[in-house]
Amino acid sequence: MDTEAAAGSNVKPRRQRGAELDKAVRAERGLGLTDAKITGARALGVRYFIGDRKVPGLFLRVGPTGSKSFTVIARNPYGKQIWAELPHHSPMHVHKLGDVRKPGSVRYVAAGALAAIARGEAPFPPPAPEPETWRAIVEGTPAHGWRQEKGETVALGTDGYIHRVVRAEGHRTSYEIERILTKYVLPEWGDKLFTSIKLRDVTALRDKVQDGVKKRAAEKPGISGQFDGIRQANHVVSIIGRVCRWYQDERDPDYVLPLPGRKQRRFAKKSERERTLDDAEIRTLWPLWEKAGTYGAICRVLLLTAQRFDVVASMKWADVSDDGVWTIPGGERRKGDIGHVKLPATVLAIIKTQPKIDGNPYVFAAGRGASHFASAPRAKRALDAEAKLSEPYVNHDLRRTARTILGKCEDTKEYGELYGLTESEIVPFHIAEFVLGHALWGVQKVYNRNAYPAQKAAALATLEKIVLGILTVADQAGRRGG
Repeated sequence: MDTEAAAGSNVKPRRQRGAELDKAVRAERGLGLTDAKITGARALGVRYFIGDRKVPGLFLRVGPTGSKSFTVIARNPYGKQIWAELPHHSPMHVHKLGDVRKPGSVRYVAAGALAAIARGEAPFPPPAPEPETWRAIVEGTPAHGWRQEKGETVALGTDGYIHRVVRAEGHRTSYEIERILTKYVLPEWGDKLFTSIKLRDVTALRDKVQDGVKKRAAEKPGISGQFDGIRQANHVVSIIGRVCRWYQDERDPDYVLPLPGRKQRRFAKKSERERTLDDAEIRTLWPLWEKAGTYGAICRVLLLTAQRFDVVASMKWADVSDDGVWTIPGGERRKGDIGHVKLPATVLAIIKTQPKIDGNPYVFAAGRGASHFASAPRAKRALDAEAKLSEPYVNHDLRRTARTILGKCEDTKEYGELYGLTESEIVPFHIAEFVLGHALWGVQKVYNRNAYPAQKAAALATLEKIVLGILTVADQAGRRGG
């Protein structure tokens, strides 16, 4: 009776739901705990564990809502099962298991805890009290009070900055800030006191970041020589300065900044990138993009809309109406974009060819999970190798190329001859800037609140006409500047 009633409704029988849930849990467990599983494990509505095959007894615990923690499970000499959570390793900040022989790694700490449980000891004993110091003897203060006087470690201070500033204020680059801190800063300085960080420490870390980026770039075919680590090293130093200034303002007014404004030693700023695609390169890349799956579809939309990669990649099916109007959700800290515009026919055709995946709201869906497409470095390297351009492009070059095309629309003689543009199809300068989402300047941004939806749609139509013309017209490379 229950089965028949369930079959006539949207509610599945309990036995079927349990079987499907077991199947989902088994799929998540896969071949065991890996670095990818730390961030990729999904919430399934029930608590489940993913075991590590290199350190038996180490598990990633995934809660019903997606909360995660590293847990060790073992039996003591009396047969009692002991569960203990790793106190200083959160999956939110630690994304690698590390080698079991490397002190401080997740596997190393877990192996030590499992051995302690097997001996009948506490897996994570409290830290031993510090020995009495000369200050404790002279002033009569307890030894543990001396620890408080010395100040916080960089790990504790950084954690406070992340929770009270980055996440609380909803920074647009919060993910990147946390990634920089957990990848570069905490492994080097996590156990050090804030007050012990000096300019020489910052300089050493900056040099290490730069050398590491250069080394990794040299090992990857196709991009060797393109990255010298200067930009990444500057970014790390900038974030360190923010954390230190926050610590001085909120925790310790007497703290001396290791990077005072008058002593900041950054690398010289690199010249801005000027790369754009010429007509011949667009004709070379377009058929390759058509064969490159999701990444190729995003690249074509980037060129036809002049938007940023993350804006296009995060497009949802609900954002595109039946009549082809794309509404980009706004945000207080989001960079400018086109906002609300009717898409040209070519873009809509590309969107319609993307598969709809159950449980994933994004047009350009990721290969697994419910997130959107992020990157495809292997596909990009293979595409660069096949295209054989004089200089490989980066995704943002497509936005710059589209803006250059819109700017060339004002040259009516050239574009009227090549693509048959009429006077009404010429894109004014301020409309081209609105397409890119650039803000007005001066008093105009205070009083002019018009979004120009019709003009932006017309600009995209002109851009589409020119790009399609480039694909069909004989080689005119050199008749349009890069």
